[in-house]
Amino acid sequence: MPLVPVLWSGPIGLLVVLAVAMASVLVGRHAWGRRGRRLVAGLNVVLVLAAFPVLASLASATGSRMDTRVVVQSYPQAPQQGVFNQGETVRNIYPYDASGHLLTDVRLYDDTGRPLDLQLGQDPNRRAVFDRTGQPATNAYPYRYFEPGTRVVANPSAGPQVVVPPLVPQPMTASATPQASATSTASATP
Repeated sequence: MPLVPVLWSGPIGLLVVLAVAMASVLVGRHAWGRRGRRLVAGLNVVLVLAAFPVLASLASATGSRMDTRVVVQSYPQAPQQGVFNQGETVRNIYPYDASGHLLTDVRLYDDTGRPLDLQLGQDPNRRAVFDRTGQPATNAYPYRYFEPGTRVVANPSAGPQVVVPPLVPQPMTASATPQASATSTASATP
């Protein structure tokens, strides 16, 4: 409630307002004599003067110039590990060739040459792939999993149920070097 002062808490402020109101009624009912009336009149003047700043702050808080700005504070999010697609964690990658055939044990790298790792951690049921030096190739896809209780992958060529139409590749041309283009221009003229 905007008219109740907050003194330690809202309920305490309400009790103070009620106590002051009761004291005011009691003061007004008793005859205090000339000296008491002067004291009460002086207190009333002080209260009237104190009411002006209170009323001004209430008018500015409830008036049309009320400050409605919203402060938005953002915190940088820690980079997530792994690979994400549309906000979801990628759990496996299935590479297909231009003809639409599933490839196995394909090693993938990002644009800086780092192995593409899904960061799924160790899984004893996942078939491990190693390079010639004996190092684990965590970027060999698709991941294959052993049948429960065995060391056998039942269907190594299994992939998601998708229709992968063959690609119709556009011809790739190497960019011409200045020397090669000068030679081709010279040979093209009669």
